[in-house]
Amino acid sequence: MKDIYLKPGTYAADIPSKEKFLKANGQSLQKFLSQYLATTNVCCAKNFVGSSLTVPTITLSSKGAATQGSSITTEVALNAASGIVTTVSATTAANAASTFTVTNASVLATSIVLANIVNYAGTDGVPSVIVEDIAAGSFKITIYNGHSSAALNGVLKIGFVVL
Repeated sequence: MKDIYLKPGTYAADIPSKEKFLKANGQSLQKFLSQYLATTNVCCAKNFVGSSLTVPTITLSSKGAATQGSSITTEVALNAASGIVTTVSATTAANAASTFTVTNASVLATSIVLANIVNYAGTDGVPSVIVEDIAAGSFKITIYNGHSSAALNGVLKIGFVVL
């Protein structure tokens, strides 16, 4: 089996191949793949209907928000399947990290927790976040400052979802 890598605007005619199923010159790749998968015994063909691709969606049971207390390492409690944590003004030094715990009853030891920066009000530093130490009832968010010389100097809004 071959991997097919696609980019937006790709058409079946653009893919060099000797495979007989790619003889649909000029046909949009989405339409082509929809038709091909609908007539092939492929595990995910059931997600294709005609020329439309259906994508599974995630429905969250609850959303929340919390604001951090006195320091960038202060624990936050937010018992929702998704939410936004607003930090205090971060002053994390260049090439350094700050970590805080989010207590959350929605989190299981087997949960997947995704997080990203929704907004950074500062002008210095280069913040990024990762999720660590997922356990029943909590997870940790580590804020990294990837700048080589400037400290962070602003409030972060960090969005997360528990799956």
